[in-house]
Amino acid sequence: MILSIRGFFRRLVAVCFNCTPVFFAFLLSLPFHSSLAQAVENTAAQTTAQKPEEYRKAVETFYKLDQSNNFTESLAYADMNVLPMGIRQTLSNIEVTIAVSDMRWETNYSELTVFARIKIPQDDKLLFFGAQGIKLSHNGDIIGDASLVLMGDISIPINGNSAALTLKGSFDKNTGRAKELTYVSIDCQGFKEMGITADVEFPESLLVPVDTSGHGTAGRVKGSFKTIVKDWNDILASISLPPFEIKGLEGFIFVLNEAIFDFSDLRNDPAIAYPEGYEANYMIPGNPTLWRGVFVRDLSITLPKPFQKKDKTRPSFAAHNMLLDNNGISGVFEATGILPIDKGSASGWRFSVDAFRMALEANQLTEAGFSGMIGLPVSEKSNLGYDALITMDNEYMLRVKPLGKTKFDIFNAEAELLPNSYVELKVVDGSFKPEAMLHGSLNLAARLGSASNPQDTTGKKIAEFKGIEFRSLHLKTESPKFTAEYFGYKGEIKMMNFPISIDRIGVRILEKEIALGMDIKLTLSDNMFTGSTRLEVVGELKESGTGEEQSERWKYKKLNISNIAVNAKIAETFSLKAQLTILNDDPIYGDGYAGSIEMTFDKVLKGFNVQARAMFGRKDFRYWFVDGRVKFGQGIPVFPPLNLNGFGGGVSYRMKRDGADLLASPTGCKYVPDENSGIGVKASVLFNVANDAAINGEASFEIAFSRSGGLNFIGFYGFAKFVGKIPGTENIEKFVGDKMKKVAELEEKFVKNNPALSKTLETLKQYEPNKAATAVFEPSEKPGEAGFSAAVGIQYDFTQSSLHATFDLYVNAIGGVIRGTASGNRAGWAVLHIDPKEWYVHMGTPTDRLGLKMGIAGISIETGSYLMLGSRIPGSPPPPKEVADILGVDMAELDYMRDLNALGDGRGFAFGASLKVATGDMTFLILYANFQAGIGFDIMLKDYQDMQCKGRPGKIGMDGWYANGQSYVYLQGELGVKVNLWFLKTKIPIIKGAAAALMQAKLPNPTFVKGYLGVQFDLLGGLVRGKCRFKMTIGDECELVIPGSSPLEMRMISDLTPKTSSTDVDVFAAPQAAFTMRVGVPFSVEDDQGPKMYRIHLNDFTVQEDGKKIDGKLVWASNSDAVSFYSHEVLPPNKSLKAIVKVGFEQWQNGKWVVVYTSGQKAEEFMEATFTTGTAPDVIPLTNVEYAYPVVDQRFFLRDESNAGYIQLKRGQSYLFSTEYKHEVHITSASNDRKALAFTYDAGQNRIKYTLPELDLQSNYGFDVVTLSNAGGGEAAAIENTVQTVNDEENNIEVTNRQAATVIRSDVGKSLLNYTFATSRFETFAQKVNSIQKGNAVAGRVSSDVINLQYEISQGEPFEVLEMIGTSFSGNKSLVDTKAVLTDAYFKVDIEPVIYRNYPVAGIKLDRDVNVMGIPPVKSIPISAAYLTEVENGNFYGLARQRFPYIYNMPQIYRQDFTDLQQKIVNQFLGTARQADYNYIINGYYRFIREGNYTIELQYTLPDGTKGTSTRFEYYNFIK
Repeated sequence: MILSIRGFFRRLVAVCFNCTPVFFAFLLSLPFHSSLAQAVENTAAQTTAQKPEEYRKAVETFYKLDQSNNFTESLAYADMNVLPMGIRQTLSNIEVTIAVSDMRWETNYSELTVFARIKIPQDDKLLFFGAQGIKLSHNGDIIGDASLVLMGDISIPINGNSAALTLKGSFDKNTGRAKELTYVSIDCQGFKEMGITADVEFPESLLVPVDTSGHGTAGRVKGSFKTIVKDWNDILASISLPPFEIKGLEGFIFVLNEAIFDFSDLRNDPAIAYPEGYEANYMIPGNPTLWRGVFVRDLSITLPKPFQKKDKTRPSFAAHNMLLDNNGISGVFEATGILPIDKGSASGWRFSVDAFRMALEANQLTEAGFSGMIGLPVSEKSNLGYDALITMDNEYMLRVKPLGKTKFDIFNAEAELLPNSYVELKVVDGSFKPEAMLHGSLNLAARLGSASNPQDTTGKKIAEFKGIEFRSLHLKTESPKFTAEYFGYKGEIKMMNFPISIDRIGVRILEKEIALGMDIKLTLSDNMFTGSTRLEVVGELKESGTGEEQSERWKYKKLNISNIAVNAKIAETFSLKAQLTILNDDPIYGDGYAGSIEMTFDKVLKGFNVQARAMFGRKDFRYWFVDGRVKFGQGIPVFPPLNLNGFGGGVSYRMKRDGADLLASPTGCKYVPDENSGIGVKASVLFNVANDAAINGEASFEIAFSRSGGLNFIGFYGFAKFVGKIPGTENIEKFVGDKMKKVAELEEKFVKNNPALSKTLETLKQYEPNKAATAVFEPSEKPGEAGFSAAVGIQYDFTQSSLHATFDLYVNAIGGVIRGTASGNRAGWAVLHIDPKEWYVHMGTPTDRLGLKMGIAGISIETGSYLMLGSRIPGSPPPPKEVADILGVDMAELDYMRDLNALGDGRGFAFGASLKVATGDMTFLILYANFQAGIGFDIMLKDYQDMQCKGRPGKIGMDGWYANGQSYVYLQGELGVKVNLWFLKTKIPIIKGAAAALMQAKLPNPTFVKGYLGVQFDLLGGLVRGKCRFKMTIGDECELVIPGSSPLEMRMISDLTPKTSSTDVDVFAAPQAAFTMRVGVPFSVEDDQGPKMYRIHLNDFTVQEDGKKIDGKLVWASNSDAVSFYSHEVLPPNKSLKAIVKVGFEQWQNGKWVVVYTSGQKAEEFMEATFTTGTAPDVIPLTNVEYAYPVVDQRFFLRDESNAGYIQLKRGQSYLFSTEYKHEVHITSASNDRKALAFTYDAGQNRIKYTLPELDLQSNYGFDVVTLSNAGGGEAAAIENTVQTVNDEENNIEVTNRQAATVIRSDVGKSLLNYTFATSRFETFAQKVNSIQKGNAVAGRVSSDVINLQYEISQGEPFEVLEMIGTSFSGNKSLVDTKAVLTDAYFKVDIEPVIYRNYPVAGIKLDRDVNVMGIPPVKSIPISAAYLTEVENGNFYGLARQRFPYIYNMPQIYRQDFTDLQQKIVNQFLGTARQADYNYIINGYYRFIREGNYTIELQYTLPDGTKGTSTRFEYYNFIK
């Protein structure tokens, strides 16, 4: 109730008053008006829309007070009979008015409503303050403080409108209470003090807000301060300001450490300091206290991005005394030692900032510059001093200080720079880009580095060059990084103390290598020896790091000296030509020396010519070779009658032949280093016996040594001609050289495109020298072309103690009347081989017999024979085709040793012979006759080792030795009349006949004899004809048991997919083998000997491409009757592949499993399938994603659980990540803000790895793996989704209907995989759980004595399927693991002692699988089925908002375990002597869960198993 009682208040004594106000606040800013209506109207124009009822009350109060002039000197009850009443004061030219508008009478006190009005000079602003409920006791005391709060925010222009001061006020409409921000305190005498909470805001034309990294932020630069003042004109307070840039001086970040807001006319901060001349130019003389603004005592200044250090941080320095006032910004800021040269980088050049100075006066840049050192990339340690200026338009002008001499490490030289050299510094894309244009001269000392260290600059000095002039040497940070207009030289020099002259000098420039080279002529001896060479000083560009961490240095690399050529002629006796090459870091030969020499004799030894070349070098090993050829003129006798006419060859160590090149060596053989080679000797010779007309020969021999220096093998192979001369030997020198070159060419051709054949060639040389001779030795005349000739090859292998020799004889005599029977007129051959493991002698074989054929007058006779002894006896031959034709029997039936021959070679002996005669047509008058006859035999005894015959015990024959033989004879002929008339020419046969006999035998054990006799006849042109055949067999023929075959008749491998000949097989397919019986599981089979127990095991299951196994793993079916092969990478696309599966057998014998053997070999069954794959997809199918993080379609991604992003593929797809393209991960927000991230693909793990960027909370994102052209970036592929969004104040949930990823291409990029995810509104899982607000505790009834515990919740974020049970994209693993924390009394007292303390009780175990929930069952925290069902269906409104998804179900499992153990113990011990030991459980009972709290732990685990945050959740059982 509001009272106005004059008499009552007159009787009260005037007192000071204070009260505890119920605050209300509102801002009024208006000039004085004489009219209340006008005042209200003008005020309402600004604030009516906010709180009209409060400000109208304030305006009305002061209007009435001004009209009534009801002012007193103090506030007292006696003066409050008429309201409003007040006090008017003037303090430092500031008018302050206090008004009491209302009073409320209470029992023990009265409540006053008080307003204050302060008129400030800034724009004649009025500040209104108010308080309601100030308590005044009836005895005249004030209860509490009296503070009137500013009624809202007010903005006041200051410093000539260069800034704005906003006083902060506050009012809560709902409660009527205000926050004490800006206020005035009063007492009975009026104004006491003023508390100010204010913001100071600067315009964008002066300051620009940035973050600490220099990125612009929204809004304006605004600072805040709080203070208490007695006088409005005496505000001096500490103020805080955010980082900012000065407009027009971009890049410099100012961070204030200690700043003072000076709004006082009475004083300044004691530490204030003005720039020189500032007081005289901008302040009222003699009145420094009148300065107003912001004085910054301490601040730090961060230099712009071009100054960025190698570690990508920007240097900063401490500064002092900055002024911000109505003139703008003023101050002088300087520092030294800002950026050390070892931390600075100007696009790779060394760079320091040793001093920096900036001067601002009244917002004008009066001075800005810096100085330091800059290192040229051609010098390692020498740096150039510089001074630089910064202009107002952010241009940098740099001047290099002359330092005279500087090192030029690129050429290991010292340079004298001319004054017109300069270095300039530009800013391009936020980085310094220096360039240097240099002119001057070089002093260069050429020194030879060591073989192992060509960069060594302390080696022997071989030449010194002083005064090499250069002009316009241009150094840049971008290509071309090194160019030069001119290099020249004046003066005389010496090289190795020999006078030299320079023909040319210049620079050879490659992208990352520079060579200063010069052609040099040497005078070695007056008028006799002269020489020439080329010298190059080589430097290279060394780059390290990227971006600001990039470092570029041109460093000395090596000194190159080309071949030194020497020419001389000595007293007309001989002439000499030589050449020496210094090898230094040669890509093939490494370091070393190579030389060649040629001597030609003119008078003495005329015709004698020697050419030789040698090389000695080192890579990671030492090597050498010597190669040469010699012409002996008339020949050199070796031993009578053998003469040597020419020689060519070489010796090498750790070198191998690499093709042919006449420039590489005199013999044309090119040698290259090979660590695996030992000493080798190869040569070609030309010889004769007696003279050239008797026997002429050519041969090649080779000696190979091991790496330790011992003999490896010696070989000889060649060709000899009897009674004849080899063509081409007229020029012996050329003949021998060409012969060596040809050997090298043939060796290179033999192994071309297949290095593995080099081993084959070496094997041929050791074991088949005649074939080696055919392969790599081309005789000048082909053997067998005429006369008698022979080829021989002999090899002894010292490492294997092996001797191998072959011999071939060729006959083509008497004009071809007598010739060898084999191809090329070969009449015979033999091979001898002896080593510790085997030996054999072959003089012909059944398929390549020794023999001659002679033809005289139409009659031909052909002989054939063979003899074989030793360990390599091939199979027996079938009879001749003529015998089979006459007998009328298929040749396959007559091939009586076919099965045994299939077993391959073996030990034994064999021999045979044959004779064939053919008469051709013989005529007598009109009669003709033609006869053919043949006879032969074959006999063999051979060891077949463990071979068995089916149905017979033991080995075949006599302990495996088994004999066979055959003999045959045949005759066929024809007699008739030959008609030769002019109208008829024909033959009329009178009688034709043929007969053949064949006898074949195999013996003993079993003995089998088979014989045939056949006759054919035809009389009088067929009037009488007939044929007959007789067959005889004695004994039983052996039916072989195949070695290693299955012991069972049924197949164990029932199927193999893909099927043979399948095409277009999916590259993600997993070949699978199915088995008739379960692998590893015994099964019984019954045969004639009774039942037998077997089991099979997998020996091998591979998938191969061109014989090479594909890496992968085997995955078995649950019942072990099938196994699948999953390749590590997808199967090779568009390739023919072969899947091979093999199983072995074991039999239960004598109480154990033993491996089954058949015919001496492990029994094995196999199956194979050849199939062709289809095209590999050009995207990553979602079905190939094992798991990912963020997970596909994840709704609540917790960004701070890990910053490691990854995609784990089931099968590798390395082909998608070629280094020819750029690959990125794109994460795109809903506002299309895309973050491009580099990633790596780990082919060993099939994993994409990248680092996640900072993501916003509760936001939607698209995820793309993108392949881009290296030419530049591209837009990420669009993502097509149908999204239903649920929004409220707590949650933002998206339900995405994802379709299969669509391949989207752009001009430069392609999306390989895309999906969506959304972030949680929490950073970690622990935060998410801890934010849950619990509601009612819930007890779920399980049975009469069992309940589970649940909780109603609110304010929580739902759990998604991924977190509770996992999805196919999380590896089917949940992200949240739960377990009970068993610290409760119920477990410790009631449960653990009875059930689990002695588990297993007397060896008795529970029926349940204890690996699932544990012992005790800590994992018995199931998920609410109703909750999970709703969430799986996309419903996040129901239980997801109302219930915690996890149920504390420990009591139910406790009960089950108790009942299980109790029943088993009762059955086993009740009524026994041991019953007393277990009465605690036999007579026990299950106890109901106690009242109290029960705790679980929730662990967040990423899909790859990495542990995240964890937290605990407590349930409460309220049932007592």
